[in-house]
Amino acid sequence: MHHDYRNELNEKQYEAVTAIDGPTLIIAGAGSGKTRVITYRIAYMLDSGFPSHRFLP
Repeated sequence: MHHDYRNELNEKQYEAVTAIDGPTLIIAGAGSGKTRVITYRIAYMLDSGFPSHRFLP
């Protein structure tokens, strides 16, 4: 299942979700969508063919 990431996330969330070339630190206030970014980032990585066994070292 593919998502329309560009339209489902705001600009900063989209930037964090699509930056999969290395680790990303997400710092934000309450209710800003941190959990959404993390779950969408995982989905984006899977959609992009990133091997799931490489999610954690």
